[in-house]
Amino acid sequence: MGDYSYYGGKHSKSSDPGMGPVREIITKKMQQLGVHLYIGGHDHVYKRTTILNGLKNTSQNAINSGTTYITLGSAGPKFYHNVSFPWDHVVFNGKVQTGAVLQTNDETLLFNVYDRNGKIIDVFKLTQTER
Repeated sequence: MGDYSYYGGKHSKSSDPGMGPVREIITKKMQQLGVHLYIGGHDHVYKRTTILNGLKNTSQNAINSGTTYITLGSAGPKFYHNVSFPWDHVVFNGKVQTGAVLQTNDETLLFNVYDRNGKIIDVFKLTQTER
């Protein structure tokens, strides 16, 4: 977990501190270290994407072997408008708070994201793979 949303919304512009060339370095290191999931904040919009070998890849194989980046949205009164990027896969731009429930066993992590009214806005599963 971290504050920066390397693949998030308006604070993910290359001109913002910590982005640009740093995103490429972080992305490469996350994959080298075997990090499958990174949850960030800072941008008050929900986004999810998976990066494998430096590229967006939304296949289940990539989700299992790449790094999935989550921008978790907002738990408070502040909301941002979505800023679209080529890496966008799942985007929820509602003006409502979001939260996540993670369920795990020895091989699988199930990630369910809800709005404050209990509506499911995203579900995905990571399955342990050898790198």
